[in-house]
Amino acid sequence: FGHASMILLLLITILLVPILLVVALLILWFVPLARSKRNRMMVFLEIIRTWKFLEVYIFALLMACWQLGEISEFLLNDYCKSLENTLRALVYYGIVPGSDGQCMYLQPNLEPGAFALMFGSAMLILLNNFVMQAERKQHHDLGLFQTQLQRRKQLKTEVCLPEKKCTIKKIEAYNPKITDTCRFLFRRVDVQIGVPLDFREGSKTVT
Repeated sequence: FGHASMILLLLITILLVPILLVVALLILWFVPLARSKRNRMMVFLEIIRTWKFLEVYIFALLMACWQLGEISEFLLNDYCKSLENTLRALVYYGIVPGSDGQCMYLQPNLEPGAFALMFGSAMLILLNNFVMQAERKQHHDLGLFQTQLQRRKQLKTEVCLPEKKCTIKKIEAYNPKITDTCRFLFRRVDVQIGVPLDFREGSKTVT
């Protein structure tokens, strides 16, 4: 039961969870969602990202390919000293190759599937970072727009006094956002009555 549980956990964390993460990111990117649903999707993404162990598995695989050969030489060879003469004779007469002239030696090799996992993991990291940057930028823009709307409402109620002096704010350096570097991947969100569609429940937004 213990081995089956470990295998099941391994399959879930390195296969099922990355697939769910890709599906969730694509939904977040392509499907118009209300703000409440988008927030729930972000919570779901945060949960499944904590259970994604694909990179850990790939790192362990690389370490095994690097060290397992040397480690395996010391596992059983000390208990096979009585067979050394027999193994040497088999190697001498060409019955077994020289690499097999010992009790145990493991030399793992990377198969094409391992390289496919590495490529998929790298693409998933890029996709996750790209979508998350776009989501944070949209969240920042919507919050800024809401702040501007509140400020406009306050200005309408305030009385402009002649003796009130204007202050010049300090100009801060602008850090380029993802919408600046990858502008061709985005389009504007429609605005109706001064409020983005994403602010209203059940409305549609375009990323």
